[in-house]
Amino acid sequence: MISEEQVAFIHERSIAEHCLLAQEIFHKFRISKNKKGLMDLKLDMEQAYNSMGWASLRHILICYGFPTDFSNLLMECVVDVRFSIIINGRNSKSINSHSGFRQGCPLSPYLFIMCSQLLSNSLVQRGQKLGIQISPRGPMITHLLYVDDVLIFSHASVDLANALKTIVEDFCKWTGL
Repeated sequence: MISEEQVAFIHERSIAEHCLLAQEIFHKFRISKNKKGLMDLKLDMEQAYNSMGWASLRHILICYGFPTDFSNLLMECVVDVRFSIIINGRNSKSINSHSGFRQGCPLSPYLFIMCSQLLSNSLVQRGQKLGIQISPRGPMITHLLYVDDVLIFSHASVDLANALKTIVEDFCKWTGL
């Protein structure tokens, strides 16, 4: 369900492995004799948990085939949450939440990772020409995910940069990020 490019909060996956892989890729960038060049894009989804659209979560739950009763229960825990702040010992008026996942909730990282899988899927499906190989017979590496940080790799060209821009913009529209 969650691609191997995502390492955070996934059992038996280590963020350290991706750090080493990223170092190898950047080493390849330094020693590459590719005349057209290589490019990488780092996305840091600021306020990612607070901004993720609930419609994206609903879409993901349906796409992955979660049972309807479970999905509805999960959405009740996330949608239309109300907050109150204690100021000088008194509760403030309620503040309604309009998007996002609560930080500190044990489900939030997993829900966010499931939604960020939309970007991973889109990069694989629509970015067929993206990615680089560290060695001639090695796998093509398009991206690495670290919860709300993403590294995307490719050969440098205006066409690939525009394709990548479109993929990222579409992801932002889908999710509200």
